[in-house]
Amino acid sequence: MRLEKYDVYEWVDEMLVGAKVIDTKWVLKQKREKDANDPKHFEARLTVRGFTQQPGIDFSNTYVLVY
Repeated sequence: MRLEKYDVYEWVDEMLVGAKVIDTKWVLKQKREKDANDPKHFEARLTVRGFTQQPGIDFSNTYVLVY
């Protein structure tokens, strides 16, 4: 929902010829409990594996989402 709220991506129906798809990965983490009786909390992030990109070829600008 936050990705849509902050408009951080653009949905495309067709890829450009020669365009490279960037792989993504879900990072899952269990948050530390403050008390033994607290229910478990989990955190999930969708990360982009940007190390496959080449500066100047695949991108020219970078952005960081700040809360």
